[in-house]
Amino acid sequence: MQEIRASVILPVYNGEKFVGETIESALAQARTDFEIIICDDASTDGSYDIIKSFCDRYPDVIRIVRHEKNKGVWNSIQDALQFCAGEYIFQLGHDDVWRPGYMSHMIEALDKSEHAVAVFGSVDVIEASGHTADRNLFRHSHLASLSKNDLLCELLRGNFLCASASAFRKSATRTFDFGVNNELLQDYELWLKLSLRGTFGFAPQALAAYRRHDANLSGRQSENLSFSMRRRRQVSHEVNALMTRFLLSPEMDAFLSAIDGARRPGFIKECVDSILFSSRRPSHQALQHVALVWLEHLIAEEITTQDDLGTTLPDVYLCNELYRKYFTMFAGDEGSYPWGDMRRPTLRLKTSTLNEHFNRLVESSLFRPHDEANDRPGSRKFSLESKVQGSDRYTQTVVLREIRTDHGPARELELPEEPHSLTEQELFKVSGFIEDTVEHLLPTYLDHEKERTIALRFIWKKVKKILPPYAQRAIANTVNRRKN
Repeated sequence: MQEIRASVILPVYNGEKFVGETIESALAQARTDFEIIICDDASTDGSYDIIKSFCDRYPDVIRIVRHEKNKGVWNSIQDALQFCAGEYIFQLGHDDVWRPGYMSHMIEALDKSEHAVAVFGSVDVIEASGHTADRNLFRHSHLASLSKNDLLCELLRGNFLCASASAFRKSATRTFDFGVNNELLQDYELWLKLSLRGTFGFAPQALAAYRRHDANLSGRQSENLSFSMRRRRQVSHEVNALMTRFLLSPEMDAFLSAIDGARRPGFIKECVDSILFSSRRPSHQALQHVALVWLEHLIAEEITTQDDLGTTLPDVYLCNELYRKYFTMFAGDEGSYPWGDMRRPTLRLKTSTLNEHFNRLVESSLFRPHDEANDRPGSRKFSLESKVQGSDRYTQTVVLREIRTDHGPARELELPEEPHSLTEQELFKVSGFIEDTVEHLLPTYLDHEKERTIALRFIWKKVKKILPPYAQRAIANTVNRRKN
């Protein structure tokens, strides 16, 4: 009996309209060393009868696994996988088709590349009628130019691969599960985990056709609002769950630990940038929090350090609007304070009833308490006081005022009157207020515009690598205005 080299997994649920054409396309491959494992997930239409008719005609090729009740795509794939005898595993959607020669080109590509754990073919997107659609949903040709690390970063930005145009080595999946309870993204978790095991290849001559229509999971264009909202919630849950499982997995820890120590922080930053890019999608917004949990995990496991990460961790704090965490990273450490070599500004309390405000601002590390004995010439000074509005002495506002050493007008920022309302967002507002004084850091004797511009550029070059993003933009804008 001929050895089975390839196993085709075909999950089916209510696919009577297309499943016959799908099975025929698999049987038409000019090979005899493969099997087809079809899992019918308790279909309520005529799907099972169609499958059974093919099985009766090709009993040596087709095997049926039938669920008595609907279990979902993930369970169907896992149940079929248990019966696969081949080393190369192909997936095929019940409405997709393969062109002649597809399987041979894919197997040849895997045979030639011992480091490739998966190979992907070319994909045509077709409509329900079978006509080619004028759209491109996948970027398989992109794989040829990606290193192993680049592949992972690209996948963290989102899934760009088609399961029905893929083949992977079964031996590469023996030590992990994938797609746990996922109905929409089970293949995405598989690609992420396989990317840690090896490279992905591209077989351009292998052609598959991916069908988009109103009945399949990815093609519903006319779905009602209620279904759309439910589906978005499901996608949100699945992507957050699978990304958390993946990023915190021992396999991911081992993958990062194997990267050279000097290159590791830069690669982690690239991964974080990819995750934050993916979080722009409405259903993926919680990935910002997942990125933060992952970074804190890496620090706790000593895979990297807060110092090595540089601004990566503070930037993720800002994305999650965790301003207090952001500010307290710099508390008590003048060298790592966002303003760099320039000492943090002092704050003088002028109204004794504002103690709570004062303590909150100092604890945030934005200010240090004013001390006459240790005051440095030229350092920035601010005061916290109450300001009477108009003639009504009972109407007062809490004011943060800049104390100027030159003859310019003092600038001020109004704060909430109640101390408990001084939120993290208000602290961030204060930081922006301090940021706006950056030009006033220049020595007062630089009166000439050209001299001031040169000095500002010098400060910009000196501190731009350690400034937070919002301060970098402010100084860069100031420099650009002076250039123009």
